[in-house]
Amino acid sequence: MISAAQIREVASSYLSHDDGERFLLEFSPLVHNIHKNGEAEAIELADKIQSKMADLHSNLIAKSEFRSFLRQLTVHSFFNVYRVSPLVYTSSASAVQITAGHQWASPEASAILFADRQYA
Repeated sequence: MISAAQIREVASSYLSHDDGERFLLEFSPLVHNIHKNGEAEAIELADKIQSKMADLHSNLIAKSEFRSFLRQLTVHSFFNVYRVSPLVYTSSASAVQITAGHQWASPEASAILFADRQYA
């Protein structure tokens, strides 16, 4: 049975490597017959991605919009793994929430979250 995690993994790989051909070679067989052998969440993700792929192919959206859409889908799964702490007050008396732990769920999560940032 195809899981949503498998689809997110393929999307994350595309975001990390920006290889459209590789993405198609991995995504297409994964979602073939997904309505018969996929989890409900996987089916929903596959349908959304295929719809955005059609928009991209028809030039209704730019590649950057497609990548942003995939980033939202993949980042969603990383944030679900973290517990949020109660509010913590800093010396400036502003409340912030911190996550338990000091690392992202994976190096891929960091790459996705900070892919658009440029450092000097």
